[in-house]
Amino acid sequence: MNEVDIVLPQLDAAVTQMFTGSSLKWLIDRELIRQEATRNDVSLTDEQLNEYMARSESQQTLQQQAGRRGLDANSYRSRMAFEALLEVLAEQFRQRLILMEARAYYEAHKSNFTSGPAVHVLELVTDDIRMAYLATERIKSGEQFITVAQELSVENQESGGDLGWMAPEDYHLTEQINSLEISEVSPPIAEGNRYYVLCVEDRVADKPLEFENVREDLTGLIATMPRMDFSDDDYLELLARRADIRINHQPLQFLNDYYRELQIIHVIVDEQRVALTTPVVRLASGGLMVPLKPICQALHATVTWDEASQSLTAETRIGQVTVTAESANVEVGKTEPTAADMTEAAQLRDGVLYAPPRDTLEPLGASVEWDAVRNRLVITSPRCPDETGDVTGLELEH
Repeated sequence: MNEVDIVLPQLDAAVTQMFTGSSLKWLIDRELIRQEATRNDVSLTDEQLNEYMARSESQQTLQQQAGRRGLDANSYRSRMAFEALLEVLAEQFRQRLILMEARAYYEAHKSNFTSGPAVHVLELVTDDIRMAYLATERIKSGEQFITVAQELSVENQESGGDLGWMAPEDYHLTEQINSLEISEVSPPIAEGNRYYVLCVEDRVADKPLEFENVREDLTGLIATMPRMDFSDDDYLELLARRADIRINHQPLQFLNDYYRELQIIHVIVDEQRVALTTPVVRLASGGLMVPLKPICQALHATVTWDEASQSLTAETRIGQVTVTAESANVEVGKTEPTAADMTEAAQLRDGVLYAPPRDTLEPLGASVEWDAVRNRLVITSPRCPDETGDVTGLELEH
């Protein structure tokens, strides 16, 4: 071609890499999707497939869509079925991950989720003042409030007048409720054409909220976090990372490099990948140990190493930490450092100090998040303190 020869070995290499390699990759992807669908008992209906195909390339006929990919109609439909199934699996995984992280956050911060003061109210309602006094006397004589309410109340008979827990201000007779002691029965209270007999069964200053009470808010907030915005291809790489994949055919063994690369845990600081000379280590417990110095430097921390004590000190405008090899404690603070426990003891590996990332980087003011889908640790530099001394930024509201 223009006096340049294209020789057969070049053609063979092109066919192997451009066609055979991509075909094998597609077969591996398809098997990963099939196995995951079987594991999760997920299948695709014809209606779902047709909707996916119409949504993907709605302006072309089936033959046009197939031809663009060099396939006949049946092969194209089969390929699209796996792509649609991947979309379903990825979305189901996203929802499970959001729920799991919401529950984990709730468990870690349970004491923060409260509804404020609450009372457990029992209520008996009647249209007859004489019936109200009769009910009061029977209850004060020892009969159960619920039993009397089931017999005499004109409202909530089935529950025996048990209104459950509520904020005092949510009940229309707030003042009367607040004046009652626990287990005290009120005299008949007139309101409109009705008479109320009340009892406060219990009262708390700050009632804890159950997970289901905050589930919607927590999952809604976590769903907006960047790590939840992953693509179907990101999810497919997660499946590949979890699988045991080995290419034995020598001409296609270059694909092994890709699958090995998927196993590497990357560290992202302020949206930039940190070039590490030693890798992040995943422990048998599932926790991570990171090479501390390069990550602290990426956070623009001042880093010093004390050879005598085998300790590293990192300082930002927010805080300071000192980490010592083989110690499970980290010293936190600038003027009056205090010792804090780490989840794992720091380790020297080939002259590089490793430590748990959250325990050592968060005291410096950095935020640390684990992106499970993309297999990366995402770290954000310390933010400026606000006027109260707290670090500004998005917090979960509850």
